[in-house]
Amino acid sequence: MLVRDHLPVLHPAAEVAEPELVRVQREVPEEAILRMQRDVADEDVRTVKDIPALAEAYDGINIKIMKAGGLQEALRMIHVARAHGLKIMLGCMVESSLGITAAAHLSPLVDWADLDGHLLIKNDPYRGVRVEQGRLILPEAPGLGVVANH
Repeated sequence: MLVRDHLPVLHPAAEVAEPELVRVQREVPEEAILRMQRDVADEDVRTVKDIPALAEAYDGINIKIMKAGGLQEALRMIHVARAHGLKIMLGCMVESSLGITAAAHLSPLVDWADLDGHLLIKNDPYRGVRVEQGRLILPEAPGLGVVANH
């Protein structure tokens, strides 16, 4: 319920209506903006060895399977990042559905998944993970679930 006493000056139309939400634009101090930002190490992190040194400087890391060297290293990175209290983004480069689907299998272990690199390939040689309404849908075929496009 809207409590008018706690709102700034309302638009005249709000006096007659019962608004559920009123957008108030106001200046936010720079210090508050800095506290809201989440700094995620991207190019600075490639392997598990990089994480301890970055833990003090960042709120999280971005793991790219291809840059990490594979799924095993990425999984180690997830565990070490969690031990250091870091948030984790699983990212990618422009790569086929084979790589994206492999990465997507780790997505339940991370905070954010940005795995859309396969959507930029017109002639992707594989079919795997799908994106439906912003969600990754893993294939149900055996193994990674990836099949070759014919």
